[in-house]
Amino acid sequence: GINGLVSPDRNNFGPRLGFAYNVGRQTVIRGGVGVFYGFTRGLELSSGYHLDPPYNVSETVNSNPVTPTILPGTLFPLATAVPTPTSSLFSVNHNFPSNYTYEYNLTLQRELGHSLSLQVGYVGSSSHKLIGRDLINQAHVDANPANPTSIQSRRPFQGAADISITDSIDQAN
Repeated sequence: GINGLVSPDRNNFGPRLGFAYNVGRQTVIRGGVGVFYGFTRGLELSSGYHLDPPYNVSETVNSNPVTPTILPGTLFPLATAVPTPTSSLFSVNHNFPSNYTYEYNLTLQRELGHSLSLQVGYVGSSSHKLIGRDLINQAHVDANPANPTSIQSRRPFQGAADISITDSIDQAN
């Protein structure tokens, strides 16, 4: 029932408005405001789906110089495509909206002489739905630190290790 990895965000409207007002022969007030949309970098989406089983399986091979375990036939053990408690999973929110920024400015310009002017301005912005990652499988704190339990037993989803979801969760101004 899903028609793509990420559903398109089709409600983006980016109006802009600007003005300039001549207060007198030597003074001008200028201002503007607009909505600007960002884009999803390919890296953000590529750090998701293709890193999960069955597309990619990661194995850690440890060895020591006295008893090497990297012997013919053991370097690349037969990996499983099913997540295990040591698998780290990556995902992207299917309803991944575009990030957007409100930008605004107000400027006062004054001519002080034939070759000298003064300009004072305020420039601001407020960004929303910026790309961030949420780690949803963090282990909870032990109920009794004096009697610690395994990290895996305290995870919400015990069938996997870290689960990272790319989503539009950050703000900036």
